[in-house]
Amino acid sequence: MRAVPRDWFLPDMRGARVLGLASGGGQQMPLFAAMGAVCTVLGYSERQIASERMVAEREGYEIRCVRADMTRPLLFEDGEFDLNFHPVSNCYAEDVLPIWRECFRGLALGSRLLIGLDNGFNYVVDDEERVVRGLPFNPLRDPSLIPEGELGIPTFWATCAQKPVS
Repeated sequence: MRAVPRDWFLPDMRGARVLGLASGGGQQMPLFAAMGAVCTVLGYSERQIASERMVAEREGYEIRCVRADMTRPLLFEDGEFDLNFHPVSNCYAEDVLPIWRECFRGLALGSRLLIGLDNGFNYVVDDEERVVRGLPFNPLRDPSLIPEGELGIPTFWATCAQKPVS
């Protein structure tokens, strides 16, 4: 595992308006809050949102929690965020173009989108490195592909994009 390069973040996170898109659960937003960001998290799962609220209360920071579907138009204003953190959650959507459009719309000029991306390849082989299924791996179409008790945390890579200033 590699750390996120520091220059992917904003030079000064204090007061930065951060959206955690489909990143509920109390894992990433505490880090942004500790850097002084004003945090909003959007998640679909009531359990993830509850976990986010519990961590915020325990750690003593404020967070706006929104339960919504990231594949639908978002209720946020144009340019409302300085940073959008979108972990590997996009692997659960069949059509990511509407998500990327909403991410772009919600970002202020000059702001950043940090994204985790999944290639699904880690599901092709089993623990003995035998090929057990092909690609694309799509548990949205075939829920039997999700092993019982599996957290479903895929192997992924990350990237950073910046919205042009003009």
